[in-house]
Amino acid sequence: MYSFVREEIFSYPMLQWNQEKTFDAACKKVLSKKAILAYIVKKTIPEFEDYSVREIESLYIENDPEISNVRLANKNPYIHGMNTEDTDMEEGTVRFDLLFYVRLPLEEVLTKVIVNVEAQGKFSPGYPIPKRMVYYMARMISSQHGREFVKSHYEEIKKVYSIWICMDPPLYAANTINRYGMREANVYGKPLYEKKDYDLMEGILICLSQDEEEASGSDLLDFLNTTFRKTMSAKEKRKILEEKYSIPFDQELEEEMETMDGAFSSAYKSSLERKGMKLGIKLGREQGIEQGMKRGIMQGIEQGKAQGIEQEKRETVRFMLQMNEFSLQEIATIARCSVEKIKEIQEELNKKIS
Repeated sequence: MYSFVREEIFSYPMLQWNQEKTFDAACKKVLSKKAILAYIVKKTIPEFEDYSVREIESLYIENDPEISNVRLANKNPYIHGMNTEDTDMEEGTVRFDLLFYVRLPLEEVLTKVIVNVEAQGKFSPGYPIPKRMVYYMARMISSQHGREFVKSHYEEIKKVYSIWICMDPPLYAANTINRYGMREANVYGKPLYEKKDYDLMEGILICLSQDEEEASGSDLLDFLNTTFRKTMSAKEKRKILEEKYSIPFDQELEEEMETMDGAFSSAYKSSLERKGMKLGIKLGREQGIEQGMKRGIMQGIEQGKAQGIEQEKRETVRFMLQMNEFSLQEIATIARCSVEKIKEIQEELNKKIS
């Protein structure tokens, strides 16, 4: 009786894994474009606030990157990292998505910082992201021994940045940027050290949004939301990124954008189906459907759609909003309502809670 359910449910993990691997690879390739990284650097590292993307790309991002110690041509427009794997005999191996040097401008002595960029799919992977972020930064600091400084010359430690871009956060976290770092908290007396002596680690968590009608108010969020938006074609993205953000496109970047969008489309559709199935099961159980799991699932998914009853649609939307697992666009797609209608119901729900 339930064989069809087992086949569908157990076919999802492998399908999802393939889609995620394809997307993950394309996403990292897009992020590794020096112009893309230059814009991120401009908006996250204060010293570059007044510099153009082209200046940062051509003058300050390390122009001699490595992939697992394999040297690349100096003019390669992609950042593959200085060495994206850090291995310690006792602590094991850490693999960074992207790891590269950036030279700081206006310094009398040549000064560099080390930047790590991570593309993060899940907002709640089983642990708080900032804890993993701190661990990565600690490894980026400790691995400098023997490379950036020797013996006890700790004054030569380079500052590290770890920038995490969360692609699919819950509604309450969407369109947010948060920084995590070190500071001197003066308890008594006077401060003792300059900021540069202790400000050596800074983590940045950037949570995107898939709500195409919501303006973030942040240039960086708008830029990344456009780059990784699921409902926008590669052609549309190229037009905006070239015209608004001065990001140069080449054939390889356009192909990676198309690959990423193809994986997005497939994974997005599967995600809606999986979430719809889960929602259908819950709604089916709540309504006491006793005619088998198949009918319960189908009725749950189609409730508020086929019947077109406004009240049932509103109940479905409220239920999905309270789950905090769906974007406004996803709710609108499943419930077949406009995003404006979803926002209206969300406001009503918020008023009741307050």
